[in-house]
Amino acid sequence: MKRNQYISIFLLLLTFIFSCKEDINSPLDANAEAPDPVTNVSVVNRSGESEISYTIPNDPGLLYVKAVYEVNGTKREAKASFNKNSLVVGGFGQSKEYKITLYAVSRSEKTSSPIEVTVHPLTPPIIDVRNSLQLQATFGGVNINFENLNNGNITIQVLKKDSLDGWETIDNYYTKATNGNFSVRGQQVKETTFGVFIKDRWDNRSDTLQGIYTPLFEEAIPKSGFKDARFPGEPGNYSNNYVLTKLWDDNLNSMYHTPQNIPQPFSVTFDMGLTAKLSRYKIWQRQGDTYCFGHGNPHKWELWGSNNPATDGSYDNWVLLGTYEMTKPSGNAVGVNTAEDIAAQKEGQEYAVPDGAPAVRFIRWKHIDNWSAIDSQIGFLHMAEINFWGKVQ
Repeated sequence: MKRNQYISIFLLLLTFIFSCKEDINSPLDANAEAPDPVTNVSVVNRSGESEISYTIPNDPGLLYVKAVYEVNGTKREAKASFNKNSLVVGGFGQSKEYKITLYAVSRSEKTSSPIEVTVHPLTPPIIDVRNSLQLQATFGGVNINFENLNNGNITIQVLKKDSLDGWETIDNYYTKATNGNFSVRGQQVKETTFGVFIKDRWDNRSDTLQGIYTPLFEEAIPKSGFKDARFPGEPGNYSNNYVLTKLWDDNLNSMYHTPQNIPQPFSVTFDMGLTAKLSRYKIWQRQGDTYCFGHGNPHKWELWGSNNPATDGSYDNWVLLGTYEMTKPSGNAVGVNTAEDIAAQKEGQEYAVPDGAPAVRFIRWKHIDNWSAIDSQIGFLHMAEINFWGKVQ
């Protein structure tokens, strides 16, 4: 009996010893041979990047192909799985030659002999956008116009010289849009040196465009005197919770909402209670991810102004201040929103009023269509808030 007990204890000890042996991660087949290198290598150069195509070796143990290269002293890698015959190397801040080394890598992490290829990416987006920049003084700051024809994922960084002649960052504008226009506000009305440069996600940077500009004076138009001035025939409210005065209550969680399924276009009129030469205005869509660039949020519209509107509700004595269209940062279809789209919805959309526009007291929003009824004869409108800037007369 004791003999059987000793044998059992001995077997348990052996089991414990073997189960406690350290697991060591090692290649699936340490004795496997390295794969052959890729062949038939070709290159297509694009803006800031290059696509390298090749024929993969006929090796069942192949796992991936990798490219190893260096940009500005930083080593980088790009990989593609065994079932692809190309990979993209990127992050280049200049249009010049770069040496790329290709390796075929097996499941046992053994690498083939190297294949070296030279790429020469085209001018990167940071340089193209930098060369397109146009700056001009605007109300409260500077306006920046740009083109980004290759849809690079870039940041436009805006700076100004401080009192010690150093640079102070005053805005970062992130975009992939093909072109755009934005303004930096809140600057003093004095001669100021502004600078703009472009950078990408690899921290490649363009040189800095500098210029001296004097921002134009502007002030926020007080909304305390705003009131409903709708004419007979202009749409009413969806309900008592969505009245027109919600447009200027400084609350993004409330909104004006017209009845649904009404003929487009239609107009909505209100009185600012004072006369002002307008420089710009900003609107906020109905908030919430469900409504982002969708539903009754405005898509196209006209803004009209008057100091003595015709009592019959016609457009006599009105002047067109501008025609506008809301654009979606991602360019995606309605209902397909990116983080950039949602951020833009929360931030609000700003629009300029042409410099030659007269001072006005009454505002008429002519609604052309909304996001869920683009180019439709039937639609509706909801909007959370509207703010104006300019100079009170």
